[in-house]
Amino acid sequence: AFSFIPELKIGDEIIIEINNQTFKYKMFRSKIVNPDDTSIITGTQGKGTLTLFTCFPLGSNAQRYVAVARPVD
Repeated sequence: AFSFIPELKIGDEIIIEINNQTFKYKMFRSKIVNPDDTSIITGTQGKGTLTLFTCFPLGSNAQRYVAVARPVD
């Protein structure tokens, strides 16, 4: 479902639509982590960042590709 995530680049806009509301984010960081790295789901309180991740490389569950984005004002 999220196989496109590794194609995102720093500065790309990410638009999320939930319950008729639109939220815009801009990607500012990416990284590759091991599947047991739970730091990617804990977040930072008060930051409001969006974290998307998918298995990496595509078709493998050896690692996770993580994209982190900040809200666009």
